[in-house]
Amino acid sequence: PAAGNEIPKRLSARSVNIPDGHADATVPALTTLAPPANSMGRLAAQLLIASVSDEALPEGPRLFSGELIERGSTGPAPKR
Repeated sequence: PAAGNEIPKRLSARSVNIPDGHADATVPALTTLAPPANSMGRLAAQLLIASVSDEALPEGPRLFSGELIERGSTGPAPKR
C-alpha cells in the first residue's frame, strides 16, 4: 500500500469520467462518477445553435446528475 494507506480500509478513492474498462485495471477496481455525456452534449449543441442564431440564451447554471459506479476502491469511513 502506498504510504501505508490501505484502500478501501483506511482511504477511499474515486475517479470522474474514467473510460470503460480502465477502472477495472486497478487493484482494487476504481469507483467512478460517470457524467451524463449525452445530456451534456445535447445541451451544448442546443446552446451553440441558439448562440449562432442570435436567440436569447437561458441564464443560470445547468445541473446534471451523474451515475456513481461503486467498485472496490470505496468503503465505510474508518472509525477514529
